Amino acid sequence: MRTRERLAAELRKVAGQANYLNAQKYEAFAKRAELGEFDDFADTHACPITQLHTELTEAGFTKFAARVADGEFDATVEESDEWANSPAGREAMAGLQSTHTIGDAPVEAEYAEVMKQIASAVDMMLNGTPEENAEKKNGFILMMFPMNNHDGRCNYMSNAKREDVVIMLKEQIKRFEGQAEVVGHA
Repeated sequence: MRTRERLAAELRKVAGQANYLNAQKYEAFAKRAELGEFDDFADTHACPITQLHTELTEAGFTKFAARVADGEFDATVEESDEWANSPAGREAMAGLQSTHTIGDAPVEAEYAEVMKQIASAVDMMLNGTPEENAEKKNGFILMMFPMNNHDGRCNYMSNAKREDVVIMLKEQIKRFEGQAEVVGHA
């Protein structure tokens, strides 16, 4: 079952338990969901799932909005792959590709030791020692790159599995692209 169908079904399930006026509102959301308006990769809104969350919250449907925020209706890996192979996905991916090689090599030797120390300290602060907590509960990513040009590379370390980081970064990029331009330094 596609995410849009699951979302529509869950909206209708809640509608079946709501008062008449709210049931109509939930049904209207369900119809829009069925058409794919809130699909992660739809071109209907800057960030469709965030739009759904906002509208649900404005309607007073905070419990359902929380389910959306928790990722229950995020696109599946299969849907992500389907989009990536579509004309729109290929066009978007081509726009992300670059000729520079800021991230195409191992951590630079001059930064490797300090990054290992930082990563170890962050991991311990977030998860405790291995003896205290054998199963990590918090993941992190450490990325270091040249601030003023692209003559270096992006050095990366994490305590998470690469495939999980890739999914998280894709989702984060979608959120960044769906937000208004912010000027400043992070």
